[in-house]
Amino acid sequence: MAERKSIFDAARKSNVGGDAKLKVNESGAPAPERRTRAKTIKAINEELFEAHARLVKKNKTNLDVSNYMKEAFREKLERDGAFEE
Repeated sequence: MAERKSIFDAARKSNVGGDAKLKVNESGAPAPERRTRAKTIKAINEELFEAHARLVKKNKTNLDVSNYMKEAFREKLERDGAFEE
């Protein structure tokens, strides 16, 4: 039994639509490198965890503590102009 080929592969190889104005790029843009750094925070007051738990209970946030801290950190850096060049 002959090997079955995809209709899409056959169309691509036979240059179907070769004169079309819009064409598909074969090579996509490379994925951006994800830059992260593991960091351990020495000590966080228990009252901050309790305050976060109150926000979760009141449905003011759905983020866990780590993501909430990262978002707050990013907002503070943005407010202080750290991202301006």
